[in-house]
Amino acid sequence: MKIDLHIHTNKSADGQFPAKEIILRAKKLNMDIIAISDHDSVSALSEGEKWAKEYDIDFIPATEVSAIMDDGTLLHILGFNIDYQDQRFIDREKEVKDKLRGLGDVLMQKAWDFGFKFDGQKVIEVSNEEIVEPESIGAIVLNDSRNDKDERLKEFRKGGKLADNPYFNFYREFYAQGKPCYSDLDFSLPIKEVAELIHSSGGLMVLAHPCHNIGYDDEKLKEIMSYGLDGVEVYSTYHDQKAIDYYYKKCKEYNLLMSVGSDFHGHNKPAIEIGSIEFDKEEIAKLIDKIKNVSDFKKWKYLQIASIENEKYFIYNRTYGGVKVEFENNALFWQKIDSLYLSSDLVIDMPKDSVHHLYTNLIYPVDYGYLKDLHGEGTDHISVYRGTLDATNVSSVVVCADILKRDIEVKLLVGCDENEVNSILEFLNQTDFQKAVIINRGKSIPGWAGNI
Repeated sequence: MKIDLHIHTNKSADGQFPAKEIILRAKKLNMDIIAISDHDSVSALSEGEKWAKEYDIDFIPATEVSAIMDDGTLLHILGFNIDYQDQRFIDREKEVKDKLRGLGDVLMQKAWDFGFKFDGQKVIEVSNEEIVEPESIGAIVLNDSRNDKDERLKEFRKGGKLADNPYFNFYREFYAQGKPCYSDLDFSLPIKEVAELIHSSGGLMVLAHPCHNIGYDDEKLKEIMSYGLDGVEVYSTYHDQKAIDYYYKKCKEYNLLMSVGSDFHGHNKPAIEIGSIEFDKEEIAKLIDKIKNVSDFKKWKYLQIASIENEKYFIYNRTYGGVKVEFENNALFWQKIDSLYLSSDLVIDMPKDSVHHLYTNLIYPVDYGYLKDLHGEGTDHISVYRGTLDATNVSSVVVCADILKRDIEVKLLVGCDENEVNSILEFLNQTDFQKAVIINRGKSIPGWAGNI
């Protein structure tokens, strides 16, 4: 099975070939499954899907979204199986391209100030849609005879260690984050917005070439995971064997899917071909299966569950026979909950203000633990949030739906005042992959509850 899920067309400012040529190239290379994933762009996907169908290649519509973390770290996030007709992607592409056209003079001025000699008009002429990229500047700089004796460019020439992909390496050496010609006039979206955009359009969120952006920083990986990360591009042309092994282990440890991508661009990366990356077929098959499963229901929407009256979480009404009724809150249910709680030992393993063991941006608002002798279905223990009030009964239960772990959990609240309850709900609802509702204790005994 030949698979490549990271391919660029000329709709990326640094790509070379139109979508049809990408499909023809993939067919000639006997590819089975491909994804076109242009930078902040979806405009090649309709044509790509059409020609992939014509040439019997499985096609996954995708995009590579520029994202930024709170500390300024830049990321590339792949969105697989997105709804590319979603107007938000279309508007985003237009906005980014309009801004990038205005950035060209800044990028060229950085190179001139750094001492490179080149004709700016020639850079514009070789740029896609007149969007100047560092690779375009590199192409003209490296072919301008006035720079022949520039020692800084020696390794980009024939026989040099950067000569395999000279234009792309020009970007990495001079324009990447932290390099001398880097411009902080960036148009990346906050990672939280990227996660919401991809997931709410029916897509899977995958971190592209992580070693290039975050190296081996496990804390940053956990922070990215807190936004609902589905997978990691383990097999990438950016990764040597050390990086592959590291992120393979991390995916196993954190139950993340693995992806494979060449990051094919064409002339900007002439040493890279479509389908040139070897990968673990069993692991990539899991990603493909997940993509196909997501296609069955296509849309994931994050529920915003808040009451109009007091902005607290509530249980939805349900309609029976056309008549809307409230769920009845049975006091006998709470009696049974109390009995289970009081007959079990409470173990507090995460005191208030503890940091979550995986997601270091999550801080426990109250004491958190579990009932030692009480087990939930498919779980190790029943979890408990214990507040500061002196209480011996359960005041509420919280139901959490987690799309990352693909499960639903019930947690008990004991001795929590109003502020603590609100803090717990904010804590449980702050990530994009988990949402929670609360059921508060009731005193009524409905008629259908039976004899006492």
